[in-house]
Amino acid sequence: MVEASRIVIGVYALLILAYATAFFRQRYIKRKALEIKLELDTMSSAYYTVHRELTSVNDGLESVIGESDPVHERLAAHSAIDAAERMLSRLGGESISRVCDLISHPARLLAMALENDEADSDESLIAMGNLTRRLGAMLDSTGVRPDDLTLTSSQFERLGSLFEEHDVQQHARDAYEASLREGHRFDSMSGLLRIIRVTGTRNELIEALEAHIDSEPDDMPALIEQLSLLPESDSRSSRNRR
Repeated sequence: MVEASRIVIGVYALLILAYATAFFRQRYIKRKALEIKLELDTMSSAYYTVHRELTSVNDGLESVIGESDPVHERLAAHSAIDAAERMLSRLGGESISRVCDLISHPARLLAMALENDEADSDESLIAMGNLTRRLGAMLDSTGVRPDDLTLTSSQFERLGSLFEEHDVQQHARDAYEASLREGHRFDSMSGLLRIIRVTGTRNELIEALEAHIDSEPDDMPALIEQLSLLPESDSRSSRNRR
């Protein structure tokens, strides 16, 4: 009888202990749930505040910048470069034409950003340095050359200016040469000559000057420069002296 009573008491004790454990655990869970709810409410309020402030800043920028401001073009180029970088990091075994298409889009926007800011093109050249270097890094990592891209002659010229300004000489040369495919462009040829004077050979400079003189036969500085490079036996020497 005593033994049975002890067993019953033990069972009741276990039940009471289990109930107490469940009770306190439930209270703990409710308290944690309340804390999480409060944190979520706080985060939601903070998010709303940040969203409202960003909207206000954006509206302010829109009112200051204006729809035609070249900053919009730079932001578009920045977004396109971001997207291209992410896509290239996920690609595997894509065709070279697909890669060229991916890079052509941000390159085109970058060139357009410079082209549409004629009022202060020198400042734009400097301001777009980071974007230009990122575009150059994409070209380097994929083995694509600027002249593989699908751009207009004018856009190639602008791209060459950007690469030249930020000391990416080989890409600048490729872009200028691509610009000249469709015919002589004074600014593209001037840029190409600057690059060749720094990185090219004597013969390359002579031939580049010759291509320029063919289109600009009265350009005295070019005639004199080429004359200084030509040997006396070259028939072009006598032509340049006239």
